[in-house]
Amino acid sequence: MPFSKTYKTNLLAIIFVAVVPVIIFSRLLKIISPHEAAYTCWFFGILILRTIIVFYLIKVIIKRFHKNYIIAKRPERLTNRALLKSSLLILFLLLEIVFQYVPQNQDVYSLGLATKVWNACYKKSENEKGLRDKSLKNRINNTKQKVFFLGDSFTYGNGIKKTEDRFSDRVSGRIDSAKFETFNLGKGNSDTKDEFLRLVNFDAKPNYLILQYYHNDIEKIGSKYGYFNLDNTGYKVKKTSGLKRVMSAIGLFPLRVSFFINYIALNNSKFLIPKSQKSYKECVTKAYSDTACLNEHLKDFRAIINYCSVNHTRLYVLFIPDVRDITYTQEIFDTHIIPFLNKHHIKYITVNDELRKYTTEELVVNPLNAHTNPFANAIIAQRILDSISEFKR
Repeated sequence: MPFSKTYKTNLLAIIFVAVVPVIIFSRLLKIISPHEAAYTCWFFGILILRTIIVFYLIKVIIKRFHKNYIIAKRPERLTNRALLKSSLLILFLLLEIVFQYVPQNQDVYSLGLATKVWNACYKKSENEKGLRDKSLKNRINNTKQKVFFLGDSFTYGNGIKKTEDRFSDRVSGRIDSAKFETFNLGKGNSDTKDEFLRLVNFDAKPNYLILQYYHNDIEKIGSKYGYFNLDNTGYKVKKTSGLKRVMSAIGLFPLRVSFFINYIALNNSKFLIPKSQKSYKECVTKAYSDTACLNEHLKDFRAIINYCSVNHTRLYVLFIPDVRDITYTQEIFDTHIIPFLNKHHIKYITVNDELRKYTTEELVVNPLNAHTNPFANAIIAQRILDSISEFKR
């Protein structure tokens, strides 16, 4: 028996609603719309179309219930059961509409659909070098002293909506703009080698370099020594069988096709975080304790030190701790990095004591993103200003 036109239309509508989250997570949108404005238009255009189709499906559910149970005068027991099912389905579809517009930066959660919405709303303002900073035009060749903020996602401002809330921009706003020109060279997932390459390939040389350091900067080199694997989480995990991977894909399917289920599931998975943190800390500790691994990491540090020496750049290393466990990261810095900096007479800036005065919740972007929020960035900026006398007016 051939399918009716209405049946085919409804089936295509359901498929489209389910496929949209998958499309958003793929690189397809970036390929067809490489420019920022075009990407945003495509992104929210697809979500609006999905909203319209979801309302169409709600209309279909209501009409079907009315036809099959009200007009057909089915028994009250069957009608009530169908009403409950239809109501729950409509409620789910309405929640799906709401949550597909809820932005949340979820950091390491590679499944986070809300992260994609957050990026479409706030991940903007990249300059000619692909950096989250102002245009380089008329800033490279001026006579001002140049201040570089070089680092990873903390310098980039992961999870921070407004660039002016980052510590680099806060410092820039309080030093003499007639004397200094500031540049943000932060990029997510950078290690020390990445940062060195970004520094030497930049179109200007700094008079001051504030190198932001985080304890996971050893991760990529640590992977070579077997302490991490390069999956999306960065945590060392055991290899799984093909069957387990298939079962995992099936289990994750609802999270991949539903904004509502995805958001609720991720925001109620905080019981997984302590286990993940423990596993990751074990990997970090082993990497820093391996002399060969640490020496290779410090070689990248020496490259930056040598660059600064040749170019007469004043280097300051800014340590940002994991605000969920400041003591642990301070031990990493004190044991493995600070003695190295002292040996090379490099100045460093710590913010451990200042951040310890506050709870984790007061310092992080959200429970799923442990990057420093605007409040913590203000504390870091003040510490930088207090540590570099030339920045004081």
